[in-house]
Amino acid sequence: MLSDSFSNIFVAVVIPAYNEEKSIANTVRDYKQHLPAAKIIVIDNASDDATARQASATLDLDCDILLHECARGKGNAIRAGVSRVDADVFIFTDGDLTYPAADAKKLLDLLLTERVDMVVGDRVSSGAYDEQNRRRLHGFGNVMVSWIVSRLARQEYHDVLSGLRVVSGPLARSVEIGSNGFQVETEFNLTAAYLRAQVREIPIRYNERQEGSSSKLKTFRDGGQILKFALSSFAAHYPVPVFAAAAAISLAVCLFWGWLAISTFLELGFMPYTPTAVAAAGFGILAVQLAISGILMGMRQAESRRQGVIRFRALKQVWNARLDANI
Repeated sequence: MLSDSFSNIFVAVVIPAYNEEKSIANTVRDYKQHLPAAKIIVIDNASDDATARQASATLDLDCDILLHECARGKGNAIRAGVSRVDADVFIFTDGDLTYPAADAKKLLDLLLTERVDMVVGDRVSSGAYDEQNRRRLHGFGNVMVSWIVSRLARQEYHDVLSGLRVVSGPLARSVEIGSNGFQVETEFNLTAAYLRAQVREIPIRYNERQEGSSSKLKTFRDGGQILKFALSSFAAHYPVPVFAAAAAISLAVCLFWGWLAISTFLELGFMPYTPTAVAAAGFGILAVQLAISGILMGMRQAESRRQGVIRFRALKQVWNARLDANI
């Protein structure tokens, strides 16, 4: 496979793990077998069980890394892992052995072959997720979140919440990773779209969890946090539609109450609804302020995005040159 010929490329496998004592050792062995040259980074996310001990016994601590992140949350764990190494390529996977290392290697080969910025393992299109998922609301939530994020990012995604993704060094270093929990996958997708990065999704298998291992994602709590994060990120990256919608609502209220006040005045010859008229004028002023603020923030954000894309492409040029030198 192509990845075997890139012996000098620094590949880091980042595995956040919370209470995965039943599966973390087998996960590490699987990735060591299929990606023997990669550096494995396991982040014990304040587990209550023997996750850290099982990982330590399996890792080669002369080259691999075992981290302890006290702040619980997948985003916190991934941030800790990324901050420890300056890798050419990052492979993010879960510690529950649901994502086969053989599929991760296929994603890595695609990224190196096409020089894209991120390749995501798609569990949904192949039906693999539905076959193994025992919590149907998880499946519905994943489809809904993927649809919403696709609309917000203006790029079609099928499996936004997939825990298996291969990310180039330039993109990984360009993502703030400001989210603490399961919003981190959404953050990668939204940032990739914002930076005009190239993203691919390819179908993968999705293994059944080992006995004693359970999903840490809570359908309503984490789903709500993911949607909240996606909407707030959209508002920060694309302020014009948000301010335009708010201005339109304010203008609609202004026109309705203004029409009510004026029509009553014309009918009666005096103004019985003075507060309504004042409120209509206030909403009219607010609509103008929102529109002007949206335009100004949009101009500023457009320049910020342009500079961000320029910096990202500069990083990618260096990255491509390094890959070319190691073919």
